Amino acid sequence: MRMAKHHKLRKGLLRALDLPADADGSVIRVTMIGNTDLLVENHAGVIRYNDDLVRLQSEYGVLRIEGRGLQLSEFGQERAYIRGAVFGWRYEDAGGCGIP
Repeated sequence: MRMAKHHKLRKGLLRALDLPADADGSVIRVTMIGNTDLLVENHAGVIRYNDDLVRLQSEYGVLRIEGRGLQLSEFGQERAYIRGAVFGWRYEDAGGCGIP
C-alpha cells in the first residue's frame, strides 16, 4: 500500500513538472535496434534466459523477449543488452507490445 502511494506521488510530480514518465528512472525503457539488438533499461532482474527466450521482471510486469541465438552481451543491475535474432517482445501480464 505504501509503495502504491509513493508511485502515485512520483507520477503526479512528474506530470506537474511536465517531465516524461521515464525521468525518474523507474519506468522500463526498451530500445530495439533493427532486429538484432535490444536494450532494456530499468528492469528488476532476469527471471529466465536461454537462446530463444529472455524474461525480465519490471515494475509493470514480466517482459518477454523471443528470438533465436539470444545472448545477454551486457548485463547490469538495471540494464540488459540482448543480441541475436529478435522476433519481438511483449509484456506477459500487462497488455502487449511487439509480438501478439
